Amino acid sequence: MSVSQTLWPRQLPDLNQIATLCEAGWYDTADSMLRMTRASESDDPHLVQAAAVTAVARRVLALDAEDFEEIGDPLPADLRSRLTDAGFPHHPRSTERGALGDLVPLYELMLEVLDIRMHREEPQQVVVTCHILG
Repeated sequence: MSVSQTLWPRQLPDLNQIATLCEAGWYDTADSMLRMTRASESDDPHLVQAAAVTAVARRVLALDAEDFEEIGDPLPADLRSRLTDAGFPHHPRSTERGALGDLVPLYELMLEVLDIRMHREEPQQVVVTCHILG
């Protein structure tokens, strides 16, 4: 296998591989695989949707709460609503207050992220998430 094939695989990943990674909590790895193969440009609508959802999951794992309202478009309505409730508004007078109105959804999300980080045995990320929680 040449270096170029290692860095930029030509073959699109199998959706079963992506599902297995996501079920094990490796959303960011699935997202990397899909981005490397440019799955968002695929003719397969399932791959395009998987690429969009794993991109959201990667941002959620990073606790990028300022953009939760913007990045949730590919998600089903109930998950998009939960994500918006956990985020921060972009404008001070925004009617949707998100975490500024109620911190419970944000803390629930951070606890889910903490659980994933602990399951993945990432001590540094566990400490970072606990610091944010505290």
